[in-house]
Amino acid sequence: PCEPSARSILLDFERDNTKSIASGQYLHMVPFIRKLHGTAARIAGIIHGWTYTRPHEHPITVKEIEAGIALAKICRDHANIAFDNKSRETMHFATKILKYLLKQDWTRSKPLISASDLQRNIRGMKSEKCLPALEFLEQHNFIRLHHEPKYAPLVILHPNLFQVNLDQLTDI
Repeated sequence: PCEPSARSILLDFERDNTKSIASGQYLHMVPFIRKLHGTAARIAGIIHGWTYTRPHEHPITVKEIEAGIALAKICRDHANIAFDNKSRETMHFATKILKYLLKQDWTRSKPLISASDLQRNIRGMKSEKCLPALEFLEQHNFIRLHHEPKYAPLVILHPNLFQVNLDQLTDI
């Protein structure tokens, strides 16, 4: 059983997902999004089962459905990257940039490099691949980008970048 207001929230989540598909936001993962409200309901059921020793005697609550939806949204965000070829490609090039930066000797110079230098020095790195990868690295606090009109962005390395363990780069 489920509280009526909890069921209503779940149906709203299903409608929102349908609208997202119709808007073209998740075209690369339509089957996943169509089932996401069911995933949220199953997660809420698991939470409900952990909450009560006899869960069948109590209805699933609004808080449990909201928690299930919140966790389903997190899964959606991760799936968006996993299903989107462009996101995977961006992560691939971001990892290449990080590996290149970590191999450099920054003891004799300021930790600055231009995007043009990265494109020149990293195999397969073109502007259309480099800039999204740099923006991705900036979003994850590895670097800062400084933009000047008419020039390629300047990459400013985060002071703690050199403490990064490359085995953890897949967790970016």
